[in-house]
Amino acid sequence: MARYLVMQKGDDAAGAQFIRDAFSVPALVVPHIWLLFYRQWLAAAAVIGVLVLASLAAWHFSAPLLVLGADAIISVYVALEGSVLRIATMERDGWQEAAVVEADNVRDAEIRYFGALPEQAAQQAPVLASAFGRTSSNAFAFPARN
Repeated sequence: MARYLVMQKGDDAAGAQFIRDAFSVPALVVPHIWLLFYRQWLAAAAVIGVLVLASLAAWHFSAPLLVLGADAIISVYVALEGSVLRIATMERDGWQEAAVVEADNVRDAEIRYFGALPEQAAQQAPVLASAFGRTSSNAFAFPARN
Protein backbone atom coordinates (compact mmCIF):
# COMPACT_ATOMS: atom_id res chain seq x y z
CA MET A 1 0.00 0.00 0.00
CA ALA A 2 1.14 3.49 -0.80
CA ARG A 3 0.65 6.62 1.21
CA TYR A 4 -1.20 9.54 -0.42
CA LEU A 5 -1.13 13.07 0.94
CA VAL A 6 -4.33 14.98 0.32
CA MET A 7 -3.73 18.65 -0.42
CA GLN A 8 -6.58 21.19 -0.41
CA LYS A 9 -6.76 24.87 -1.07
CA GLY A 10 -8.91 26.23 1.75
CA ASP A 11 -11.93 24.14 2.73
CA ASP A 12 -12.77 23.13 -0.84
CA ALA A 13 -12.85 19.32 -0.89
CA ALA A 14 -13.77 19.32 -4.59
CA GLY A 15 -10.33 20.55 -5.63
CA ALA A 16 -8.33 18.09 -3.54
CA GLN A 17 -5.07 16.81 -5.00
CA PHE A 18 -3.74 13.35 -4.11
CA ILE A 19 0.05 13.09 -4.12
CA ARG A 20 1.64 9.66 -3.81
CA ASP A 21 4.47 9.69 -1.29
CA ALA A 22 6.64 6.97 -2.76
CA PHE A 23 9.60 6.24 -5.02
CA SER A 24 9.04 7.43 -8.60
CA VAL A 25 10.51 5.41 -11.45
CA PRO A 26 9.91 8.11 -14.12
CA ALA A 27 11.76 10.59 -11.89
CA LEU A 28 14.65 8.13 -11.69
CA VAL A 29 14.87 7.73 -15.46
CA VAL A 30 14.42 11.36 -16.54
CA PRO A 31 14.52 13.65 -13.49
CA HIS A 32 14.68 16.95 -15.39
CA ILE A 33 11.64 16.12 -17.54
CA TRP A 34 9.76 14.82 -14.49
CA LEU A 35 10.43 18.09 -12.65
CA LEU A 36 9.30 20.16 -15.63
CA PHE A 37 6.15 18.04 -16.00
CA TYR A 38 5.19 18.80 -12.40
CA ARG A 39 6.12 22.49 -12.77
CA GLN A 40 9.12 22.41 -10.47
CA TRP A 41 10.88 25.13 -12.45
CA LEU A 42 13.62 26.04 -9.98
CA ALA A 43 14.46 22.44 -9.17
CA ALA A 44 14.58 21.58 -12.88
CA ALA A 45 16.86 24.56 -13.53
CA ALA A 46 19.11 23.45 -10.65
CA VAL A 47 19.27 19.87 -11.99
CA ILE A 48 20.11 21.05 -15.50
CA GLY A 49 22.66 23.52 -14.11
CA VAL A 50 24.40 20.85 -12.03
CA LEU A 51 24.53 18.53 -15.05
CA VAL A 52 26.03 21.30 -17.21
CA LEU A 53 28.62 22.07 -14.53
CA ALA A 54 29.43 18.37 -14.16
CA SER A 55 29.84 18.11 -17.94
CA LEU A 56 32.20 21.08 -18.00
CA ALA A 57 34.19 19.68 -15.07
CA ALA A 58 34.36 16.25 -16.74
CA TRP A 59 35.62 17.83 -19.95
CA HIS A 60 38.17 19.99 -18.11
CA PHE A 61 39.51 17.18 -15.93
CA SER A 62 39.08 14.41 -18.55
CA ALA A 63 36.86 12.44 -16.17
CA PRO A 64 33.78 11.23 -18.09
CA LEU A 65 32.52 9.23 -15.11
CA LEU A 66 31.94 12.49 -13.24
CA VAL A 67 28.87 13.21 -15.36
CA LEU A 68 27.49 9.71 -14.83
CA GLY A 69 28.00 10.00 -11.09
CA ALA A 70 26.32 13.40 -10.89
CA ASP A 71 23.43 12.19 -13.02
CA ALA A 72 22.97 9.07 -10.88
CA ILE A 73 22.96 11.06 -7.63
CA ILE A 74 20.48 13.60 -8.99
CA SER A 75 18.22 10.89 -10.40
CA VAL A 76 18.06 8.96 -7.15
CA TYR A 77 17.43 12.14 -5.14
CA VAL A 78 14.58 13.29 -7.37
CA ALA A 79 13.06 9.80 -7.42
CA LEU A 80 13.08 9.65 -3.62
CA GLU A 81 12.19 13.25 -2.77
CA GLY A 82 10.18 14.40 -5.79
CA SER A 83 6.84 14.22 -4.01
CA VAL A 84 8.24 16.30 -1.14
CA LEU A 85 9.28 18.96 -3.65
CA ARG A 86 5.76 18.96 -5.11
CA ILE A 87 4.18 19.29 -1.67
CA ALA A 88 6.51 22.14 -0.69
CA THR A 89 5.63 24.01 -3.88
CA MET A 90 1.91 23.52 -3.26
CA GLU A 91 2.26 24.75 0.34
CA ARG A 92 3.98 27.91 -0.92
CA ASP A 93 1.01 28.43 -3.25
CA GLY A 94 -1.47 28.29 -0.37
CA TRP A 95 -2.42 24.61 -0.35
CA GLN A 96 -2.74 22.81 2.96
CA GLU A 97 -2.30 19.17 3.89
CA ALA A 98 -5.78 17.88 4.68
CA ALA A 99 -5.13 14.19 5.39
CA VAL A 100 -2.94 11.18 4.80
CA VAL A 101 -4.60 8.17 3.19
CA GLU A 102 -3.15 4.70 2.67
CA ALA A 103 -4.40 2.92 -0.43
CA ASP A 104 -3.28 0.72 -3.33
CA ASN A 105 -3.96 3.37 -5.98
CA VAL A 106 -5.23 6.94 -6.28
CA ARG A 107 -8.78 5.80 -7.00
CA ASP A 108 -8.96 3.86 -3.73
CA ALA A 109 -7.39 6.82 -1.90
CA GLU A 110 -10.13 9.10 -3.25
CA ILE A 111 -12.82 6.65 -2.18
CA ARG A 112 -11.38 6.36 1.32
CA TYR A 113 -10.88 10.09 1.72
CA PHE A 114 -14.23 11.28 0.37
CA GLY A 115 -16.01 8.43 2.16
CA ALA A 116 -14.65 9.70 5.48
CA LEU A 117 -15.85 13.29 4.91
CA PRO A 118 -19.13 14.55 6.34
CA GLU A 119 -22.08 14.12 3.97
CA GLN A 120 -22.22 17.76 2.83
CA ALA A 121 -18.55 17.85 1.80
CA ALA A 122 -18.76 14.40 0.21
CA GLN A 123 -21.66 15.52 -2.00
CA GLN A 124 -19.61 18.43 -3.32
CA ALA A 125 -16.67 16.19 -4.23
CA PRO A 126 -16.27 15.37 -7.94
CA VAL A 127 -15.50 11.72 -7.27
CA LEU A 128 -18.21 9.11 -7.57
CA ALA A 129 -17.36 7.63 -4.18
CA SER A 130 -20.91 6.44 -3.62
CA ALA A 131 -20.77 4.37 -6.82
CA PHE A 132 -17.82 2.46 -5.39
CA GLY A 133 -19.25 2.08 -1.88
CA ARG A 134 -18.09 4.76 0.51
CA THR A 135 -16.65 3.61 3.78
CA SER A 136 -18.63 4.60 6.85
CA SER A 137 -15.60 5.08 9.09
CA ASN A 138 -12.53 7.22 8.75
CA ALA A 139 -10.18 4.41 9.74
CA PHE A 140 -8.06 4.98 6.65
CA ALA A 141 -8.00 8.79 6.62
CA PHE A 142 -5.60 10.22 9.15
CA PRO A 143 -5.69 13.88 10.21
CA ALA A 144 -3.09 16.24 8.83
CA ARG A 145 0.11 17.02 10.67
CA ASN A 146 0.12 20.39 12.44
